[in-house]
Amino acid sequence: MKASAKKQSIGTLVVGLGSPHGDDQAGWKVIERLVELQLRGVELRQATVPHDLIDWLEGQTAMHLIDGCVCNGLASDNHDLTHQRFEVVEVSDAFRKSLRLEGSKQRPSVVATLERPIELRSGGSHQIDAFSVLALAECLNRLPKQVVLWAIPGERFEPGEAITTACANAISSCVSELVEELSHA
Repeated sequence: MKASAKKQSIGTLVVGLGSPHGDDQAGWKVIERLVELQLRGVELRQATVPHDLIDWLEGQTAMHLIDGCVCNGLASDNHDLTHQRFEVVEVSDAFRKSLRLEGSKQRPSVVATLERPIELRSGGSHQIDAFSVLALAECLNRLPKQVVLWAIPGERFEPGEAITTACANAISSCVSELVEELSHA
């Protein structure tokens, strides 16, 4: 039997987006904690620019993308928002900065806008935002079958700022839920 030229499925990719600016460190901090846990069958990456994802998607069956965001349209009267997990079910609206997201059993499906603060958004043609990267990956047939977005709400994103207590708590909560999910994958 001939060996297949197609790359075998690797498994699960977990990417933390971020920068060293205040609560925007959230994605990076989640990855740092996951590295300490030495998870098997999971590829862990930190990214400053979302377009790095395109190079990491080949062979992946699932991707979890974690980012500190200014979250609009996600809070509800029913629960405190510490972090939010969404299945990405449609990225066709990505260029308009909105995605249709499937919530968990406890959290309903929503159409949400998740934005990074203006000073952290892409500023040139060499960098594009995460939503546009997901849309591009979908167009290139490189998007994994399962894509999960973990949104960690942030308040302060200025250079030199420390992570807020609320964001640090959301990071811990996200890590716990993500580890539980990855252990059942």
